[in-house]
Amino acid sequence: MTDIVEKNVSVIKSHDITLHGGNRQYEVVLRPLTDEHLPALYQWNADPEVLYWTEGDDVKEYSPETVRQIYGGVSQNALCFAVEADSELIGECWYALPLRSREWTSSTASARTIISAPNVCGRRTVSGWY
Repeated sequence: MTDIVEKNVSVIKSHDITLHGGNRQYEVVLRPLTDEHLPALYQWNADPEVLYWTEGDDVKEYSPETVRQIYGGVSQNALCFAVEADSELIGECWYALPLRSREWTSSTASARTIISAPNVCGRRTVSGWY
């Protein structure tokens, strides 16, 4: 009998870029998005209010399997970040280039952001495609 050992395979392809910024009120950090963020991603992607701003009113929630497929796929060709304000995880964002482009321009790059933080931005949800 052969024992099968399940390998711990990451869903999200990560990177090593961390960005720091903010203003006088908040310290904002964009950290590499990792599988450790999946529970928050499941929560945000099961919230109709969050999805309204990124998907429209026809999507009410995504299953955990769909969330893994989304972020696992996007992270192959985009820089995916967890957004923190004053060390609190408040959202995610990604920045992508078309596969054949090596330059960032307004016509070739795309970005998506989800922020769900009433204590930080005064609104429960700010999200969308840019």
